[in-house]
Amino acid sequence: MARLPALLATSLILSSFSLSAQESDPFAELDAAMESLEKEGTAAEMSEFQQWKDEYLAEYQAFRQEHFQRVDDIRDNLMSIWGDAEVSTTSQFVEYSDDQKTKTVYDFENDEIRISVVHGENEEVDAKAISKILTDKLTIKKQAEIVKDVTDERVPTVKEMPKSVFEQADKMTQSEHEQKHSATQKPTLVNKDTMLASMLGDQALKDNLIKDLVTQAQKKEQEIELTKKPSAVIEKEIKLIKKQAVAQIAQVEKMSDLVNAAPESTPNKPVISDAKIAKEQKQIQKETEQRIKKLKQTAQALTTDKNKRDALANKKITTFTVPLANKNQLTKAKPFIEPVLSEAKRWDLTPSLMLAIMHTESHFNPKAESHIPAYGLMQVVPRSAGVDVNRFLFKQDKPMLAATLFEPDKNIEAGVAYMHILNSRYLRKIENPLSRMYCMIAAYNTGSGNVAKTFNKDGSRNINRAAKIINQLSPEDVYAKLLSNLPYDETRNYVKKVTKRQNLYTSLDKI
Repeated sequence: MARLPALLATSLILSSFSLSAQESDPFAELDAAMESLEKEGTAAEMSEFQQWKDEYLAEYQAFRQEHFQRVDDIRDNLMSIWGDAEVSTTSQFVEYSDDQKTKTVYDFENDEIRISVVHGENEEVDAKAISKILTDKLTIKKQAEIVKDVTDERVPTVKEMPKSVFEQADKMTQSEHEQKHSATQKPTLVNKDTMLASMLGDQALKDNLIKDLVTQAQKKEQEIELTKKPSAVIEKEIKLIKKQAVAQIAQVEKMSDLVNAAPESTPNKPVISDAKIAKEQKQIQKETEQRIKKLKQTAQALTTDKNKRDALANKKITTFTVPLANKNQLTKAKPFIEPVLSEAKRWDLTPSLMLAIMHTESHFNPKAESHIPAYGLMQVVPRSAGVDVNRFLFKQDKPMLAATLFEPDKNIEAGVAYMHILNSRYLRKIENPLSRMYCMIAAYNTGSGNVAKTFNKDGSRNINRAAKIINQLSPEDVYAKLLSNLPYDETRNYVKKVTKRQNLYTSLDKI
């Protein structure tokens, strides 16, 4: 990202003053400094500021195009092997073997693990094969993971496609494995570095674990769907591409909130205008059409080219679904409660709200990845919330790294800090704490500008103007207005889910 111009960089330095959770307006000094500096700014400085904003959007456009080129390359390669492309989401982590013929899905929402093998139609995959896969996953003594930062990496070739879609495991060599596990040394079945061991929790300590898991597994065989119902596969992928486009449009709106955050009283303040947002939205729509066209070309090649079609038609997929012991949400949240309590106390926020957001964002999946892309437990977006948090906590003008956001403690630190920024900066002029909380929940998902549009009759994204209207309403009316007028269905449902789920964790507010 381009460096901030001197005018804004100077004011960011001032934000390093100590913030106390008890201060009534912790950003007042920063706002005053920004306003003073901008009033004194020369025409050249203001032009530089505007140029930085233009570059910010241009860099995001380049990142977005590179990111989805990578996503589409991965999809096309998986379709050529599996007939579809199942990848990680916020609620499930998907991992492929090196040869991409074995797929493991860790489903955090449904508390199950699905192991699938694509193989010749005359071959059989039995419980013994699944036992070996599970054993291999649990007996590796140490596995160091390197998570590539997709905000900075170039688009990889298909051969470079990472094992788990967006991350590459740095696996130990066979010789290293043999050194650690000699013939006289019994392998350790508990490995907290693996996703499987993490999901199993205390189950991983049981004797005959592998046998019990495979005994409980349900086996299912199916043909390659693309060869039988190509239109259904294509329609599913088109639906995903369109959903990604909506998320990208919302992301542009959130980024405009970030760069337009200077005080409203600043004269001649350059902003990302609605016209510029609309132009970016049209560009996203154009990119979406191009992606759908490429998808259809890939599917057509796989279904009309005789060699490719026969290669898929002569395969089938065998899946073993392993149900895990049902866990209540507090049990799932247990590994993360301590850092949540610490960060919530740090910024005088309610722990139950932080956990409700985490529950809704990722179902407590520390490897959660969304199509925005956002990462980790609290689904922090590197180029919007991540920039805000990096500036606020670390005085760095750059996106957060994906690798950082996959670390639970650092993700929680970032997510809770962003909630603090919403509470104490963007939405600070909303007087009623409950009304502000409802708006914080919505803004965490869609940005403060869309919250403002919900209340401003002219559709303005100015949150300070909206705050004056909000302050005239009861919290109940604010909540109702959000549910009826927020621009996106996803955000309306998000507000309902988070407020309902907060009740699951209120006991922790007393700690």
